[in-house]
Amino acid sequence: MEYNIYPGMARMNLVFFKEAIENVTRVLRVISQPRGYMLNIGIGGSGRQVLVKLAAFILETAVFRIEVTKKYKTADFKEDLKNLYKVTGIKQRQTIFIFSGEQVVESPFREVINNMLSTGEIYLFKPDEFEELKTELERPAKKAGVQLITEAMYNFFMKNEALLEVAAKFLSEFKLDMLVPGKEIEKNRESLVETTEDILERDVAYIFSVIHSSVRKMLNIMFLEVKRRNYVTYLNYLQLVSGSKELLESKRFEVSSAANKLRNGLSKIAETQEKVTEMSEEMKISSEQVKALARS
Repeated sequence: MEYNIYPGMARMNLVFFKEAIENVTRVLRVISQPRGYMLNIGIGGSGRQVLVKLAAFILETAVFRIEVTKKYKTADFKEDLKNLYKVTGIKQRQTIFIFSGEQVVESPFREVINNMLSTGEIYLFKPDEFEELKTELERPAKKAGVQLITEAMYNFFMKNEALLEVAAKFLSEFKLDMLVPGKEIEKNRESLVETTEDILERDVAYIFSVIHSSVRKMLNIMFLEVKRRNYVTYLNYLQLVSGSKELLESKRFEVSSAANKLRNGLSKIAETQEKVTEMSEEMKISSEQVKALARS
């Protein structure tokens, strides 16, 4: 709730599984350390980036991401990193850098990331560029009691860079064989039921979990038979639930409309029957009057 109402945050409607909560705590433990970094591995829709963003929000830490386009090259990547290092080195703001495997459009990207993770120093700034940074560094350097000479200020700058926290994921580098034995299916089914029963009745939630687990089991069989791998995630499960809710609402409206038409039809029939009864009574009276006149 607090995340969604915070200015500038993209709204996220989430249902937390036990595993998601545990993963958030793991992310928090790692990125709360200086220059802490971690590798988040998972299939699409499993919440890798969402959990990191939530952890960053809890720590009141900024999140930095690059925007990769068709023309995005190594030079652009380094330019973005310069801006990131200025934020962490000069403004001394703790920042989480989220970098995904899909964003590796050129092989030098990996070398840059490796250097960031190992030493934090990737030699982005040329001597003349750093001279320009010295003006901005003077105030925080004075405050920290650092001598205003190039070497000392550079060391101070790099020391502050050590506040950089990196959360990297390289899904495209890995292919996970997700075998789903019977016990795991039952465990996942119980987890899915536990998550959904606050929204739906337990019996309906159980049906959803059976559908999800059955699909996972069949996908594993399909892989063994045709060597073709597909995945279903918790996101697919939530889409199943939300899609079913939308279908239920649509059918309720459809049935309600049909019921209203039926009620209106029955009401018209009842009114017609009343009029027919009245007319029958009137005809009976008129018939008796005609007979009386005929006898007279």
